[in-house]
Amino acid sequence: MCKKPIRYNNAIAKKICQKIRSGVPLKVACRLDGMPHFSVVYYWIDRHPSFAKRYAEATRLGAQAIAEEIHEIGLMAKNDAISAKQANAAVNALKWSAMVRNPQKYSERVQQEITNKEDLTQLSEAELDRRLDEIFSRRKD
Repeated sequence: MCKKPIRYNNAIAKKICQKIRSGVPLKVACRLDGMPHFSVVYYWIDRHPSFAKRYAEATRLGAQAIAEEIHEIGLMAKNDAISAKQANAAVNALKWSAMVRNPQKYSERVQQEITNKEDLTQLSEAELDRRLDEIFSRRKD
């Protein structure tokens, strides 16, 4: 395994992004011949904004490839090609990976969006008290 080049190389950077986009973890991709050590890739991300942007997009898209792999594992378990225990272990690990790669889409965290964009800082104390009374009276109903 060649752990060079350390100097930024656009062709290698493109190959890395292709692997990441297909759901391959960075450390696994970096074990392939001709690929740099994963720490070099982190250095490139830090030093080359265009690569950082491509890598981030590849990471986001890689989450979709992982989600599809989860689906395949589910089908394999359904068809008794693998045990439910094996499927569960694999799915849990892959779910975590997809969540880390694209938390907006795969996170289990519930996010609330506040749609009331009224500027309450402009209300007097009396108006604020009246508004709070209205809110709390609705909760009792």
